[in-house]
Order: sequence, then structure tokens, then C-alpha cells
Amino acid sequence: MSQTDPPSKTEPSLLGTRDDVGHLEDLPWTGITVVIAVLGLLFFMAVPMRKPTAREMLLAQREHGASLACETLGRAIQDYHAEHSEWPGVRPNVASTLGPPEYGENHLCRQLEMPSDRLGFTMPTGGGQYTYGPYLPNGIPVNPRNGQRSIRILGEGESFEAVVDKLYGWVYDPRTGEVRPHTLPFEHSPTRRRPTSSAARIDAR
Repeated sequence: MSQTDPPSKTEPSLLGTRDDVGHLEDLPWTGITVVIAVLGLLFFMAVPMRKPTAREMLLAQREHGASLACETLGRAIQDYHAEHSEWPGVRPNVASTLGPPEYGENHLCRQLEMPSDRLGFTMPTGGGQYTYGPYLPNGIPVNPRNGQRSIRILGEGESFEAVVDKLYGWVYDPRTGEVRPHTLPFEHSPTRRRPTSSAARIDAR
């Protein structure tokens, strides 16, 4: 019978064991990755950021203002709904019958800007049974995007995106209480330059 040789011990070396050498081979790639990341960060910090133009700053300011005004209007609509158990904008005398509700901008503005009773009837001076509101004592806010405060009330099954007939301040769905700032598709598009006289003559030919 042959005797089994005893397991040989790994001899230490200046580079360490074989496993240590494998780890050492990975170190250069890790170092390169760190160097690249540091160089990229320094490059990003060194390159100056492009300053927004005056038009871009104005549009950003209007967008922010429209968002704040929409929150104010939406909060008033929610407060009216919490106290009347229905969304504002419905004609009170029709809402109290079995007929279909009728909505209108005039009813919406009055119910938000004036004191109202439990059924949604309004009275400018308040008092008596008109103990609810006003929810917007300063009036309907202006949409800074376009300077309008008019409200377009959506019809049955009409979407917000379908309102392109004219420019409004706000678009309101009286069935859900949702309100959005109105923006036409071409509202923020750059103004097209009119053709010069020479170009017009070329087109005429």
C-alpha cells in the first residue's frame, strides 16, 4: 500500500498567498473606477451651468404661480363640498328637485365668493341662514399663465384636453370637483416669424 503524502502547506511569499494575489489583481480596477468618478465630479463642478433666459425664468415663475393659485381654488372647492355635500357650480333650485343638475360659471363664482346657505343659495351681505363661506373672499384667482380668471365648466363626458375653443383661466369638472389651469396647445409656442417681402414674392410665383 502506498502512503498518502501529507498535504503541503502553502509557503508564504512576499505577495502573500494565491488568494491574496487574486484580490490584488482586482485592486487596480477599483482604483481606476474611483479616479474616473473623481475626475467626472471635478469636470461637472468646473463646467459652468447655463443660466436660464429671461423668458424661461418668466415661464417658470408663471407656472409656479399657476400651481399656487390652482391650489387656492381647489381648496375652496373642497371646503364648499365638505359643508354642502355637493360640488359648487350647480344651480340651487334644480339641485333640490329630481331633475338633472344644471351647472354654470355664475353659480360657481357666487357660491365660492359669497356667503351661502345649506342648499347653495347665496347672499352678498350674508347673515341669517347664509352662514357658509365665503370660500374665496378675494374672488376667483387669476391664472398667471394667461392672466385669465374665467372658468370653463366641463360638460357631460367632456375632457380637460378637449377645451380648445378659447382661452380660459381655469377648467372645472363639477362632477368630480377637479380643477386645472387652462393652457391651449399653442399658448407657450414661439411666435412664428412672418415671411419677408422677398419670400412672399417667391411664394407668389
